[in-house]
Amino acid sequence: MLRTTLCLMAMLCWLTAGAAEVYVNGVKADGLTAQEFKNCTVRFDEKGAVHITAPGVKLLAEGASTDATKVSAQYFVALTLAQVAAGAIRIIVNGTEADTVKPGEKTKITEITKFLRPGPNKVLVMAGPEKAVVPVQVLIGPGRNNAGSLELSPTVDKQATLADKGLSETFDITAR
Repeated sequence: MLRTTLCLMAMLCWLTAGAAEVYVNGVKADGLTAQEFKNCTVRFDEKGAVHITAPGVKLLAEGASTDATKVSAQYFVALTLAQVAAGAIRIIVNGTEADTVKPGEKTKITEITKFLRPGPNKVLVMAGPEKAVVPVQVLIGPGRNNAGSLELSPTVDKQATLADKGLSETFDITAR
């Protein structure tokens, strides 16, 4: 009995000492408990580290804080099309898709505060090719809802064009 107990203790120590590092979407996640990831990919590298790619999961690196909570104002993107587009127009903020203007829509107002961090940020407006030229007014900046009406103070006010080469324009904004 004592021999079995010693063997089990030795195996437990070996397993604990040889525990691999775990990364979720590139962020070290050693010690993570009580989590379940669906539709994910798991890869073991040559050193035995476990790399989990889990779409829609975002972990903060140790010591990091949620930057979006530090942005003091509400920020919006407002797109106005002179005519409807045949394809979708995607609004991507700091690499994360924030919203889509669906085919047939002429206007879209999207709050983007949760995608921002204090300081410099990038907003990408992107669409596939269109047969007809579609002028697009892009407004980006802080705003507030005043009795159901958006009051926007745009830091970006630009006329873009959606045409046969599509649209891919990046706008730099500074969130406070």
